[in-house]
Amino acid sequence: MNSTPLTLLRRVTLGNTYDLRADRFSVLMSGEDTGGRFAVIDLCARRSFELPIHVHRHEDELITVLEGRLSVQVGASYAEAAPGQVLWLPRNVPHALKLRSETVRLLVMYTPAGFEHFLREVSRPAAEFWPTAPDPPDVPRLVTVGERYGLEFFPEMTSQEEQ
Repeated sequence: MNSTPLTLLRRVTLGNTYDLRADRFSVLMSGEDTGGRFAVIDLCARRSFELPIHVHRHEDELITVLEGRLSVQVGASYAEAAPGQVLWLPRNVPHALKLRSETVRLLVMYTPAGFEHFLREVSRPAAEFWPTAPDPPDVPRLVTVGERYGLEFFPEMTSQEEQ
């Protein structure tokens, strides 16, 4: 048995949960908790969730699919991810995500931490676990705020699915 004490033990609560359009995410561990080394997000999204081709300039992403199915494009590679599968999305590599099920639940780790601040800035604290009146995306705001966090979208590029 491991006698090392747990320094952090977190779960999803309304206090750490935010609405982003029709989706919801919870910051389980932030850079403030981990000395900036990483952040962990629990993300629940609906079928409308789609991230066009984009790049993270500052952090790598590690995504574990907990529920649902997701199509993923990383660079020139394309795959579908199912529960139990893990995706590695390195910084500076273009990637896109699209739901293939009605809902999806992902555990996302960003390293180093910092991207959780972008997510909080473009969302609002949750009043309940699923937004009841989904907001349309404010794309210009997402692009403008994203630039400050090293997030770059490529609207001129299309995913392999669209070609």
